[in-house]
Amino acid sequence: MASSEILTRIQNEYEVVRTKHAQERDERIRRAYEKAPRLEELKRLMNLTGAKASLAALKEPEKAERISAELKRRIRLLEEERQRVMRQNNIDPDFDKLTYDCPLCSDTGYTPDSKRCSCFRRKLVEALYSYSNLGGLLKRQNFDNFDLNMYSDTIKPDGKTSVREYMGNVRDMCRRFCDNFDSETRGFLFYGNSGLGKTFLSSCIAKELMDRGRSVVYAKATRLFSVYEDMRFGRISPSDARPLTDSVYEADLLIIDDLGTESITKNTTAFLFDIINERAMNSRKMIISTNHSPEELTGIYSYRFTSRVYEYFYPIHFIGDSSEDIRVKQIKG
Repeated sequence: MASSEILTRIQNEYEVVRTKHAQERDERIRRAYEKAPRLEELKRLMNLTGAKASLAALKEPEKAERISAELKRRIRLLEEERQRVMRQNNIDPDFDKLTYDCPLCSDTGYTPDSKRCSCFRRKLVEALYSYSNLGGLLKRQNFDNFDLNMYSDTIKPDGKTSVREYMGNVRDMCRRFCDNFDSETRGFLFYGNSGLGKTFLSSCIAKELMDRGRSVVYAKATRLFSVYEDMRFGRISPSDARPLTDSVYEADLLIIDDLGTESITKNTTAFLFDIINERAMNSRKMIISTNHSPEELTGIYSYRFTSRVYEYFYPIHFIGDSSEDIRVKQIKG
């Protein structure tokens, strides 16, 4: 599910829209009554006629049918006069009606069958994109644009599959991860040389999940741990850091990119362990991408870290050398 903060913000947006349209209707009514005072009198008479008829029917239930017929006759006459007054004064017949940005849900976000309206889903996806920190990256980096032709036909060291085949299998695994997101128990550790598609496939997964209404947060390791250190040592206030430091715990999926490039201290390492453990306890998945192998990560962090990796993540090796750098190939066209 999307974070409660995002859902609350969207509901508040709908409340603002409904209030705006109610005020606009009130202003139209005020101007109409000012232009044609008889309209206000007719409205009062209609309400009064209906109230009197209801009271009479309660007092004399045996006459209810006749009272109802008489009520309909009087209301019809009053409505005919009302229409005539509006025509004479060139007043819009719908001046006292509410208007809506979305007639399907009457600006509530939910259709009459209690399902999320298409406008709500659109707002949700837009909010999730903003919340994710991925910005315009998702316009380019998504499954539709993941081009296996960027990878070579070079046979892997196992002598069985090419790099292209292998990366096709990795892509398919990422798609299945999205399709089975609720039942998945582990995330991904993407590791390998720069430029082999680790960030690209992370973005593909992020877009797919956000389009399905899931909250995703993307954070470069350098920025995440820098913000944490700045908060810890008072260089920035907790309120300024909280949008990032809180969201890494709350998002349905957390992506930490370029792990191992940050300034590594006991504090940042403890923060990383806390994120992984807390999210694992709450069945929230993560994707970590790094240029370091699991063995190198052991040397940087500890064996305890890599044991967590194998427990909570599927290690996926992105293979290739500098000749496989898809970013360079894209630039060359």
